[in-house]
Amino acid sequence: MGLRRRRSSMTRLAALLIAATMMAAACGADASDDPSDLASVVAIATEGCQPVQVGTGSIVGDGIVLTAAHVVAGARSVEVVARSVSYEAIPVVLDTDIDIAVLRVDGLEAPALRLSSRPVRSVAAIAITDENTLVQAPLRHVAWAVTTDIHRDHEVTKLMLVLDVLVEVGDSGAAVLDGVGDVVGVIVSVAPQLGISFALHIEEFAHLLTDLPSDRAQRGSCSR
Repeated sequence: MGLRRRRSSMTRLAALLIAATMMAAACGADASDDPSDLASVVAIATEGCQPVQVGTGSIVGDGIVLTAAHVVAGARSVEVVARSVSYEAIPVVLDTDIDIAVLRVDGLEAPALRLSSRPVRSVAAIAITDENTLVQAPLRHVAWAVTTDIHRDHEVTKLMLVLDVLVEVGDSGAAVLDGVGDVVGVIVSVAPQLGISFALHIEEFAHLLTDLPSDRAQRGSCSR
């Protein structure tokens, strides 16, 4: 999914908190005790493949940001913007087959989103979208999909969430959340002709967030 423009995430964070809290209450689930737990969405800007390429990421640990690999692959520099403050980010995981990247950001102090430990079934998902808005993205189904790596060099079979919403340009790497605000997937592509979006299922990438490497990952080449 093409990424071309930078935008502030502050209003969107507030909307995310309100929507997730309301959804949790409606479902009878417990909302987070600390509202700031959901204020963990960041903008990502890179240089190298285009003059400036922009995506979205989510803080999922202490100075750890989760996003899509095609947002940062091939970049000479990666910048994370959180609460109007810019930080240099270092990719430590870059899996171009499943399209997931993990960034280490020194000095980034913000609460982290939780990774869901529950099965992903017919729950209402939330996709954080461009233009500082929020879209409730119902889960159409979970499916194995035969796609390609981000360079379109070979086929890859991945477990995907198919969402009944078309997210906007600039939302690659955005977290998909369940009804209590836990991460269940990451936006990686869209099908405009069908009006749907695809997110990588958490089962595909959760293991990458354990025992993270300390060294910078090879930056690879730009996605096609």
